Amino acid sequence: MVTRRTLTMALLGTLLLVSCGGGGSSNGGGPPPGPTLQSIAVTPSTLTAGVGGGHGLHATGLHATGLHATGTYSDGTTKDLTASAAWSSSAAAVATVAGGVVTGVGAGTATISAAASGVSGSSTITILDNTWASAASSPLLLSAQTATLLQDGTVLVLGEDPLNVGAAVYNPATDSWTQTSAPSTVRNAATATRLADGRVLVVGGSVLNTATSTTTYLASAELYDPASKT
Repeated sequence: MVTRRTLTMALLGTLLLVSCGGGGSSNGGGPPPGPTLQSIAVTPSTLTAGVGGGHGLHATGLHATGLHATGTYSDGTTKDLTASAAWSSSAAAVATVAGGVVTGVGAGTATISAAASGVSGSSTITILDNTWASAASSPLLLSAQTATLLQDGTVLVLGEDPLNVGAAVYNPATDSWTQTSAPSTVRNAATATRLADGRVLVVGGSVLNTATSTTTYLASAELYDPASKT
Protein backbone atom coordinates (compact mmCIF):
# COMPACT_ATOMS: atom_id res chain seq x y z
CA MET A 1 0.00 0.00 0.00
CA VAL A 2 1.41 3.33 -1.06
CA THR A 3 1.24 5.82 1.76
CA ARG A 4 1.32 9.59 1.63
CA ARG A 5 4.79 9.49 3.19
CA THR A 6 6.07 7.26 0.37
CA LEU A 7 4.66 9.59 -2.32
CA THR A 8 6.20 12.59 -0.59
CA MET A 9 9.65 10.98 -0.46
CA ALA A 10 9.44 9.99 -4.14
CA LEU A 11 8.47 13.52 -5.13
CA LEU A 12 11.37 15.02 -3.16
CA GLY A 13 13.79 12.60 -4.84
CA THR A 14 12.53 13.60 -8.27
CA LEU A 15 12.89 17.29 -7.45
CA LEU A 16 16.46 16.75 -6.21
CA LEU A 17 17.37 14.82 -9.36
CA VAL A 18 16.00 17.58 -11.62
CA SER A 19 17.75 20.32 -9.66
CA CYS A 20 21.08 18.48 -10.11
CA GLY A 21 20.69 18.24 -13.85
CA GLY A 22 19.26 14.78 -13.91
CA GLY A 23 22.60 13.26 -12.98
CA GLY A 24 24.02 14.05 -16.48
CA SER A 25 26.92 16.23 -17.60
CA SER A 26 27.15 19.92 -16.71
CA ASN A 27 26.46 20.97 -20.33
CA GLY A 28 23.02 19.35 -20.28
CA GLY A 29 24.09 16.30 -22.22
CA GLY A 30 25.14 18.31 -25.31
CA PRO A 31 28.43 17.95 -27.19
CA PRO A 32 31.61 19.04 -25.37
CA PRO A 33 32.86 22.57 -26.10
CA GLY A 34 35.23 22.85 -29.09
CA PRO A 35 38.84 24.04 -28.99
CA THR A 36 39.43 27.73 -28.47
CA LEU A 37 41.57 30.04 -30.59
CA GLN A 38 44.90 30.76 -28.89
CA SER A 39 46.93 32.78 -31.41
CA ILE A 40 47.02 34.13 -34.98
CA ALA A 41 50.19 34.21 -37.09
CA VAL A 42 50.62 36.67 -39.95
CA THR A 43 53.92 36.11 -41.71
CA PRO A 44 56.48 37.22 -42.63
CA SER A 45 56.68 39.43 -39.58
CA THR A 46 58.03 42.33 -41.63
CA LEU A 47 57.66 43.39 -45.26
CA THR A 48 59.04 46.25 -47.35
CA ALA A 49 57.08 47.40 -50.40
CA GLY A 50 56.48 50.45 -52.56
CA VAL A 51 53.60 52.87 -52.91
CA GLY A 52 50.65 51.47 -54.84
CA GLY A 53 49.88 47.96 -55.92
CA GLY A 54 48.77 45.01 -53.86
CA HIS A 55 51.26 43.41 -51.51
CA GLY A 56 50.62 40.19 -49.64
CA LEU A 57 51.81 38.36 -46.58
CA HIS A 58 51.59 34.58 -46.52
CA ALA A 59 52.29 31.92 -43.94
CA THR A 60 55.28 30.78 -45.98
CA GLY A 61 56.34 33.99 -47.72
CA LEU A 62 55.33 36.82 -50.02
CA HIS A 63 52.34 36.31 -52.31
CA ALA A 64 50.73 38.83 -54.60
CA THR A 65 47.26 37.48 -53.84
CA GLY A 66 47.02 38.88 -50.35
CA LEU A 67 47.70 38.36 -46.68
CA HIS A 68 47.38 35.02 -44.97
CA ALA A 69 46.45 34.40 -41.35
CA THR A 70 46.78 31.07 -39.56
CA GLY A 71 45.06 30.42 -36.24
CA THR A 72 46.37 27.98 -33.65
CA TYR A 73 43.81 26.36 -31.30
CA SER A 74 43.93 24.94 -27.79
CA ASP A 75 44.04 21.37 -29.08
CA GLY A 76 47.11 22.08 -31.22
CA THR A 77 45.27 22.26 -34.54
CA THR A 78 45.62 25.14 -37.01
CA LYS A 79 43.14 26.76 -39.36
CA ASP A 80 43.29 29.20 -42.25
CA LEU A 81 41.56 32.37 -41.02
CA THR A 82 42.34 34.55 -44.02
CA ALA A 83 38.74 34.82 -45.20
CA SER A 84 37.11 35.13 -41.77
CA ALA A 85 39.63 37.39 -39.98
CA ALA A 86 39.03 41.13 -39.57
CA TRP A 87 41.95 43.02 -41.12
CA SER A 88 43.10 46.50 -40.09
CA SER A 89 45.95 48.96 -40.56
CA SER A 90 47.43 51.12 -37.81
CA ALA A 91 48.19 53.94 -40.26
CA ALA A 92 45.85 54.41 -43.21
CA ALA A 93 48.06 57.22 -44.55
CA VAL A 94 50.85 54.67 -44.98
CA ALA A 95 49.03 51.49 -45.98
CA THR A 96 45.47 50.23 -46.24
CA VAL A 97 44.21 46.67 -46.22
CA ALA A 98 41.07 45.38 -47.91
CA GLY A 99 40.18 41.78 -48.50
CA GLY A 100 43.58 40.77 -47.18
CA VAL A 101 45.54 42.83 -49.72
CA VAL A 102 47.80 45.68 -48.55
CA THR A 103 48.13 48.82 -50.68
CA GLY A 104 50.95 51.28 -50.05
CA VAL A 105 49.67 54.85 -49.72
CA GLY A 106 52.68 56.84 -48.51
CA ALA A 107 56.17 56.38 -47.14
CA GLY A 108 56.29 55.13 -43.57
CA THR A 109 55.59 52.12 -41.38
CA ALA A 110 52.26 50.53 -40.48
CA THR A 111 51.13 47.51 -38.50
CA ILE A 112 48.74 45.22 -40.37
CA SER A 113 46.59 43.12 -38.03
CA ALA A 114 44.27 40.15 -38.41
CA ALA A 115 41.74 39.49 -35.62
CA ALA A 116 39.23 36.77 -34.80
CA SER A 117 37.46 35.66 -31.61
CA GLY A 118 39.23 38.29 -29.54
CA VAL A 119 42.68 37.14 -30.69
CA SER A 120 44.94 39.02 -33.11
CA GLY A 121 48.23 38.73 -34.96
CA SER A 122 50.15 41.33 -36.90
CA SER A 123 52.93 42.13 -39.34
CA THR A 124 54.89 45.34 -39.80
CA ILE A 125 55.02 46.77 -43.31
CA THR A 126 57.39 49.52 -44.43
CA ILE A 127 56.32 51.51 -47.48
CA LEU A 128 58.95 53.22 -49.62
CA ASP A 129 58.12 56.21 -51.83
CA ASN A 130 59.47 54.63 -55.06
CA THR A 131 62.01 57.36 -55.74
CA TRP A 132 65.73 57.32 -56.53
CA ALA A 133 68.30 58.69 -54.09
CA SER A 134 71.91 59.59 -54.79
CA ALA A 135 74.70 57.32 -53.52
CA ALA A 136 78.42 57.83 -53.03
CA SER A 137 80.40 57.83 -56.30
CA SER A 138 82.74 54.97 -57.12
CA PRO A 139 86.45 55.71 -56.61
CA LEU A 140 87.16 54.09 -60.01
CA LEU A 141 86.14 55.13 -63.51
CA LEU A 142 84.94 51.75 -64.73
CA SER A 143 83.46 50.62 -68.02
CA ALA A 144 81.67 47.37 -68.85
CA GLN A 145 81.52 46.68 -65.14
CA THR A 146 79.82 43.89 -63.23
CA ALA A 147 78.13 44.23 -59.83
CA THR A 148 77.90 41.17 -57.58
CA LEU A 149 76.03 41.06 -54.26
CA LEU A 150 78.23 39.49 -51.58
CA GLN A 151 76.99 37.45 -48.62
CA ASP A 152 77.50 40.30 -46.15
CA GLY A 153 75.28 42.64 -48.18
CA THR A 154 78.09 44.62 -49.80
CA VAL A 155 78.53 44.79 -53.59
CA LEU A 156 81.66 43.89 -55.54
CA VAL A 157 82.11 45.99 -58.71
CA LEU A 158 84.62 44.95 -61.38
CA GLY A 159 85.54 46.62 -64.65
CA GLU A 160 88.14 48.38 -66.80
CA ASP A 161 89.68 51.64 -65.66
CA PRO A 162 89.83 52.13 -68.73
CA LEU A 163 92.85 50.03 -69.83
CA ASN A 164 93.54 48.58 -66.40
CA VAL A 165 91.20 46.34 -64.48
CA GLY A 166 89.78 47.77 -61.28
CA ALA A 167 87.65 46.55 -58.37
CA ALA A 168 85.85 48.18 -55.47
CA VAL A 169 83.31 47.15 -52.83
CA TYR A 170 80.25 49.27 -52.02
CA ASN A 171 78.73 49.17 -48.53
CA PRO A 172 75.04 50.23 -48.60
CA ALA A 173 74.91 50.48 -44.80
CA THR A 174 77.48 53.29 -44.77
CA ASP A 175 77.09 54.50 -48.38
CA SER A 176 80.82 54.15 -48.89
CA TRP A 177 83.35 52.47 -51.20
CA THR A 178 86.53 50.54 -50.50
CA GLN A 179 89.00 49.64 -53.22
CA THR A 180 90.00 46.00 -53.24
CA SER A 181 92.43 43.80 -55.15
CA ALA A 182 91.57 43.53 -58.83
CA PRO A 183 91.74 40.47 -61.10
CA SER A 184 95.15 39.88 -62.61
CA THR A 185 93.73 40.06 -66.12
CA VAL A 186 92.01 43.01 -67.76
CA ARG A 187 88.55 41.76 -68.68
CA ASN A 188 85.89 43.59 -70.63
CA ALA A 189 82.33 42.30 -70.23
CA ALA A 190 83.27 39.32 -68.06
CA THR A 191 80.75 37.56 -65.83
CA ALA A 192 81.03 37.63 -62.03
CA THR A 193 79.00 35.08 -60.09
CA ARG A 194 78.82 34.59 -56.32
CA LEU A 195 79.34 30.95 -55.34
CA ALA A 196 77.71 29.07 -52.47
CA ASP A 197 80.80 29.52 -50.28
CA GLY A 198 80.74 33.31 -50.77
CA ARG A 199 83.58 33.59 -53.25
CA VAL A 200 83.07 35.23 -56.66
CA LEU A 201 83.89 33.47 -59.90
CA VAL A 202 85.00 35.83 -62.71
CA VAL A 203 84.94 34.19 -66.14
CA GLY A 204 85.70 35.18 -69.73
CA GLY A 205 85.53 38.65 -71.15
CA SER A 206 87.78 40.20 -73.74
CA VAL A 207 90.90 42.35 -74.05
CA LEU A 208 91.31 45.12 -76.62
CA ASN A 209 94.78 45.60 -78.11
CA THR A 210 94.80 49.32 -78.94
CA ALA A 211 97.99 49.06 -80.96
CA THR A 212 96.53 46.59 -83.43
CA SER A 213 92.84 47.35 -82.82
CA THR A 214 92.20 43.66 -82.27
CA THR A 215 90.16 41.98 -79.58
CA THR A 216 91.18 38.82 -77.77
CA TYR A 217 88.43 36.81 -76.17
CA LEU A 218 89.28 35.07 -72.91
CA ALA A 219 88.38 31.61 -71.64
CA SER A 220 90.28 31.96 -68.37
CA ALA A 221 88.70 32.38 -64.94
CA GLU A 222 89.66 33.81 -61.54
CA LEU A 223 88.25 33.57 -58.02
CA TYR A 224 87.78 36.48 -55.59
CA ASP A 225 87.59 35.74 -51.85
CA PRO A 226 85.81 38.52 -49.89
CA ALA A 227 87.26 37.17 -46.62
CA SER A 228 90.85 37.81 -47.71
CA LYS A 229 89.96 40.49 -50.28
CA THR A 230 92.05 38.71 -52.90
